[in-house]
Amino acid sequence: MGKIITLTTDLGLRDPYVPATKGFILRHLPDVQVIDLSHTVKPFDIAQAAWMVRYAHREFPDDTVHLITVGGTISKKFNHVLVRYHNQWMMGCDNGIFSLITEEEPELIIELCKGGEEPGPLTLKDVYAAAAVRLLSGTAAIDLGPQAERIQQLLRPIHPPESDTLKGSVAYIDSYGNVITDISREQFARFGKNLPFGIELFGDEITTISKNYYDVAEGEKLAFFNSAGYLEIAINKGSASALLNIKSSFVVRIRFQGL
Repeated sequence: MGKIITLTTDLGLRDPYVPATKGFILRHLPDVQVIDLSHTVKPFDIAQAAWMVRYAHREFPDDTVHLITVGGTISKKFNHVLVRYHNQWMMGCDNGIFSLITEEEPELIIELCKGGEEPGPLTLKDVYAAAAVRLLSGTAAIDLGPQAERIQQLLRPIHPPESDTLKGSVAYIDSYGNVITDISREQFARFGKNLPFGIELFGDEITTISKNYYDVAEGEKLAFFNSAGYLEIAINKGSASALLNIKSSFVVRIRFQGL
């Protein structure tokens, strides 16, 4: 399997920062594949970037290197790290983002650079891409810096279930207005025990789980579990976010009958 590096940033597509980083990588590793996960993360939105990487990384081969830059990552408060998680590598500012990506503590954490000691202003290139080049050129991870014990933690939204209601949060709203929640298929099955349910919306509800968008007529709402296994709320050829008035801070409630 060839070498792969992915990029997830809020740097946008207008400025030269991402192309300069790609040029740097390809100059040193001409045979590497550089794949863009996204460069249109909402500025400074760590949670959105974390969800993108969490969703996508599982589809990549072992030893893929994921570079993540969100929200002005030069800071004396947070160091820059390399982590090993599920047989893949991730690099970014240790500002809590990795705690939103991983389900458990990473297998290895390496401090690449202390906050405030960056060799240049573009951490994507000057810190992460430079380390990725060394790693994929054969340098052992433990030779890239001292080992750290744990990553910084950010608390995910926690909504304790009620006796008959499973609760979760909107994790991401895509460009079509489809609403992806953090409620997994396993949570839904374990809590609901195959009982009738209603996904509560503003003055309305969804009472069935569909398989895809076309299970309902155009303009109708639906819910299904996407390819990553998370509950998604959508409208066939419409924007669920706009038409159902669902925002990123929305708490999703699924009430089950008979619990």
